[in-house]
Amino acid sequence: MSHPQALGGQRFWLASLFLLTFPLTTLAGEPAGGLVKFAESRTWSDDSGKFQIGGSLKLATENEVQILKSDGLVVTVPLNKLSANDQKFIADFLKAEAAQNDPSNPFAGGAPSNPFSGGKPAAAMPANASQPPAANGNLPKVSAATAGARPLNITAGRAFWSVKPPVALPKVEFQDSVLPIPFLKPRRGKMVAAAAGRSPTVFLNVYQEGRRADENYGRFALVDPKSGQTSQATEFPQAWKMLCVAPNGKMIAAVEIKGFDKGNELGIFKVEGTTVIPVVQFTAGGGDWAEIQQANFLPNDRIVVIDQKKKLTVWDISNPNAVRALVQGELQSTNVKFTPAGELMIVPVKNNIAVVDTNSFEVAGVINVGEDISHLGVSADGKRLAAKQWNNLVICSMEDGSVIKTIPADSGSHFAVEWVGDYVKVGEVLYDVNLGIPYWKYDNWAMAKVLYDDVLFSCFDERDGTVMAINTLPHKTAIQSGEGIDPKSVFAMTPGSKVRVVTKTDSISAEEQQKLQEAIAACIAKAGWTRDDSASIVMEFSIQQGEEKEEEYVTQKNRFGPAFMPPSFIGGRPSGPSEKVKFRPWNHSVEVKENQSVLYRNNYLVGAPSRFQSEEGESTQQAVLKLIKPRPSWFEGVNIPSHLMKAGNESGLGKSSITATGLK
Repeated sequence: MSHPQALGGQRFWLASLFLLTFPLTTLAGEPAGGLVKFAESRTWSDDSGKFQIGGSLKLATENEVQILKSDGLVVTVPLNKLSANDQKFIADFLKAEAAQNDPSNPFAGGAPSNPFSGGKPAAAMPANASQPPAANGNLPKVSAATAGARPLNITAGRAFWSVKPPVALPKVEFQDSVLPIPFLKPRRGKMVAAAAGRSPTVFLNVYQEGRRADENYGRFALVDPKSGQTSQATEFPQAWKMLCVAPNGKMIAAVEIKGFDKGNELGIFKVEGTTVIPVVQFTAGGGDWAEIQQANFLPNDRIVVIDQKKKLTVWDISNPNAVRALVQGELQSTNVKFTPAGELMIVPVKNNIAVVDTNSFEVAGVINVGEDISHLGVSADGKRLAAKQWNNLVICSMEDGSVIKTIPADSGSHFAVEWVGDYVKVGEVLYDVNLGIPYWKYDNWAMAKVLYDDVLFSCFDERDGTVMAINTLPHKTAIQSGEGIDPKSVFAMTPGSKVRVVTKTDSISAEEQQKLQEAIAACIAKAGWTRDDSASIVMEFSIQQGEEKEEEYVTQKNRFGPAFMPPSFIGGRPSGPSEKVKFRPWNHSVEVKENQSVLYRNNYLVGAPSRFQSEEGESTQQAVLKLIKPRPSWFEGVNIPSHLMKAGNESGLGKSSITATGLK
């Protein structure tokens, strides 16, 4: 049976989430930098002289060699199966590689160039931001090669740490201000913002997928938040949505939107001065329901793309005419994070955090945090991680892989995690890591926003044009509110707190009463509280019937007997007779109260079933009433946060709004 209200609901599939792992040969290295000459194409022979192939050295060890063949495939060959000439070539490569890493070699090592440097000073931006004619149509499109990509291997079975310190995001100070942006957003357009480079430069992207092809567009403009100048907008006749910007601000990656704000085509653009120039377009998504989810630039002219089905692909874009996949594999989650310069990828693997070196794509460290992780955030200095669990924020060190502390956090698991200087933002709430409390809430309804360390750039679509609010967080008032505060004073309930139990039930059986008491005990124990009839905090459990309702059901006969369906559904109305039934739903609720203020609430309703099959001789009315029963066992599954804020402190120490006119 199904009642009419069920028709507008959603269909759900239960899928098993797991991590595919693949064997990955441990390799010494690949020809790069001063050894790039060893990657030139050559002819390889086997030890018998019977077989030959053309290709270049990809990777080598003392035991085996990977050769990238001219057809794009990679073959792994035991070293002793190669000709004497080829074995000498590999020996020379390994010797040169060892010399390059020899501490006594005065030319060994070296510091990487600053990944955040580059880009012209923003003063070169034109003051007038009129939009030039559309750029030259479609981007040059190539067929990206996937053959020969190395399989991804991410396992997190034990805790260990060999992570090299990442490059920190440059520290930049701004004065809070509001800038007019002559970069108008049309009525149906959407906007995305990103920040990169030493300034940093703020990149704005407006895009629209219209009803017709001639209504599509993707526009890009650069804003200097120091001077307030905005570049001219570069426009393309496709709906390009910006996904990421290279750390030095010299490249942009965008996805071409083709339905439901997603797509499979990745576009690469370069930034010369303040002009966005098309480079290449290629298919990086996996098709319907597997479109591109996110992208991130990596060192050495590479970009990583993750699709909706959690498939990761690392693309080599050094040669726009020969884009090829370097690494491919499956993740457990699309909620991965990268260090500011992209040297490390941080991946949730159930109750572990795996840190992956994006040069080798091997796991460089694992942190076990005890419970499953929904979201991750990495600090601007690259020294700390924040992992969001159901009810906690776990703060970890990127220097030694240790867990620094655990902070009680909002029980929602769908909020993104971002570091704001030394604070962590979950959704719109800022958490003080040192105090271990929710600190301040910043409501922000901006059209587009981006954080750069502790500076928030928020873009608002106003009647007269777009404006950008620049705010350093937390603001002065918030900082003053936290001075000298006792962290314990903001909580009404913490582990070990006492709670008084009140039950409100209609006519339920003695067996159901017993189940309710058992569920109450389990619920309190999970929160870490103790039951005390003299406590001032009240925990109210309620099982009560609601007002009488009426629903109509329709019989649908099939080979299994009569089944009862809604009176109207996709495919037409069932041919069987309809019947109206009356019932009273059962309302289940649990509330934690401080005086008259509700600190926590959860509800569950047992109403008319959406679909069922009656037994022989059973009326529709009887079948419905048989299924609408109180379910005290529901309370056993309720997870109440162990830390509850006092009434009035739900947002932390205070609350502000970031608007088009600044912070209020």
